[in-house]
Amino acid sequence: MSTIKKQDAKVLSGNFDAAATAVSNYLIANYADLSAKEIERIRSLRWTLFDLAEEMTQRAIGVVLDGLEGDLKAITSATEKATAAVKKLKDVGKVVAITSTLIDLAMSVTSGNIGGIADAIGKLADLVKKEEPKPNAKPTG
Repeated sequence: MSTIKKQDAKVLSGNFDAAATAVSNYLIANYADLSAKEIERIRSLRWTLFDLAEEMTQRAIGVVLDGLEGDLKAITSATEKATAAVKKLKDVGKVVAITSTLIDLAMSVTSGNIGGIADAIGKLADLVKKEEPKPNAKPTG
């Protein structure tokens, strides 16, 4: 077992900050098409994710993870793929689902909840996979 070091926590913080920025950009780009309730939901999730990203460096240092290097790579990969998906999405429900799961992941990381980390990574993989084009798919239009 290893603990998260300061430099690892900074990388994680940057990944979650990038995801929160993508959610913020989604809100700006789609503001006119969203209902007041959707706007408030996205704003709330965005700020929660920004707050967790900001606190990540302090809260994650010293958290014990079993396979630290593999866990950090999996967390980084999941956050990067989720951020890329949010940048492409138009569907507010999908953005909410991905952002909520990113929050679950951040909270699991800072508390050292290995099961929660694995669950959130798996859920993000499923959500992002649904947004990836299928191989040999014909363009629609």
